[in-house]
Amino acid sequence: MKKIVLLPLDERPCNYEYPKQLLRDNELFGVVLPPPDIMPQKKQAARFAALRDFLTQACRDAHCLVVSLDMLLYGGLVPSRLHSLSEQTLAERLGVLAELKRANPRLTVYAFSLIMRCPQYSSDDEEPDYWAVCGKEMFELGVCRDKGETGARVASLEQKTAPYIDDFLTRRAVNLSTLLRAVDEVGQSVDFMVIPQDDSAPFGWTAIDQRKVYAYVTAQNKTLDCLIYPGADEVGLTLTARYINSAAGAPRVAVDYASEQGKYAVPAFEDRPLCESVKMQLAAAGCLRAGNEFSSDFTLMVNVPSGGMQSAAEPCESTQYRTERSLSEFVHKTAALVQNGVKVAVADVAYANGSDKQLVRLLDKTGVALRLDGYAGWNTSSNTLGTTIAEACVCRAGGDIAAHKRFLALRYFEDAGYCSVTRKTVCERDLPALGLNYFNAGEKRGKVAEIVRDEIEKQMQAMMPQVASAYGIEQCEMPWKRMFEVGLSVCERKQQKREDKQ
Repeated sequence: MKKIVLLPLDERPCNYEYPKQLLRDNELFGVVLPPPDIMPQKKQAARFAALRDFLTQACRDAHCLVVSLDMLLYGGLVPSRLHSLSEQTLAERLGVLAELKRANPRLTVYAFSLIMRCPQYSSDDEEPDYWAVCGKEMFELGVCRDKGETGARVASLEQKTAPYIDDFLTRRAVNLSTLLRAVDEVGQSVDFMVIPQDDSAPFGWTAIDQRKVYAYVTAQNKTLDCLIYPGADEVGLTLTARYINSAAGAPRVAVDYASEQGKYAVPAFEDRPLCESVKMQLAAAGCLRAGNEFSSDFTLMVNVPSGGMQSAAEPCESTQYRTERSLSEFVHKTAALVQNGVKVAVADVAYANGSDKQLVRLLDKTGVALRLDGYAGWNTSSNTLGTTIAEACVCRAGGDIAAHKRFLALRYFEDAGYCSVTRKTVCERDLPALGLNYFNAGEKRGKVAEIVRDEIEKQMQAMMPQVASAYGIEQCEMPWKRMFEVGLSVCERKQQKREDKQ
């Protein structure tokens, strides 16, 4: 068995649990993650010494290390936006990778490090405290600086952000310098690197930094081994799939879209046309775009937006979603390919932050929902693309069938049942009476988690009855005690009934 050590971006289920669930009972590849007690807790950083000790022990006999530098260097994704660490300290921490390579020369190291984001809204939920005061203005000032704008509006933004701008830009500068130092390690202690952008936009502080990183990577002649594109929470899965593909052989992937116009749409929170992100996601996972549906290892069917991307939880009022997408043909083709023995994965990126409810209804109706090699429809377009591609790669390389189907069911329960319906329903219907809100959902496994579990089950019975008759929720929690994400595990209905009786 090939041993993959994964140091994830943070402790949320999408980063910590998804890889374990996808590779559960796999006889060819195993994944090892840090124990939960040394992981960060949202804004509380993981201890570097504990992470170093884990890596030193786990990598001695490993074949591959997939490492989030945001975790290794800063103690997690959110702590990377809050720290006051010096460049020297961060350089010393980065040196751990060379130590691991020296101790195990056969170790393949895939690293990823985010360009620090700049959210477009005022909330300190994942940012410094002052982001609640002027987060929106900080973002807008970055856009103005990037475009070279001056005048009264810029002066007003500068006045509002003046007490905090030095702290923000100093941290950005330290993070950027450290990221460039990590690029220097590509070809030495790092074999391949991804630099994803979290919540990116065409202009602003993140775009400014991205151009500097592009220029540096190009100047160092490392553009083939250091990819830069939108993404974040899916990258651990993507690089895990890359190692699996390096061992099993690069899969040939055919790509089709639900709309010819839609594949050129720029998704929400991203900075480039969807079809360009598809190319980069496949390349990062070690896949080859080649052939047609009947001469490829699997087909990636991409359900796309049309016009401006809508939110999954809101009613779609854009006629372009109906007139510029051929959703019925898309599902007919998907079902026909599966029925003819073609391996198919569906990336559902038509909406932000959840599944296309009509698509999943149709997939369930055709009976192919649990016969796909991959499905996802969560958060950003890149989160979904990377997850779907990784599922298909693991499945192709001989993943456990039962584990694969559980992961498929999990995606439907979470992406469609929770993200597209239940989250909004519970926020509006239940939280006010409980004295709670979107950013405060009580305890991880408290009353809200119980309500969420029951509501997801109800919605899935109505929306995807075939999937819901085969699988049910085993466990439900609110991992960051808020409503944005949910932590679910699912199991076969027969197993669920036995456990309920115990």
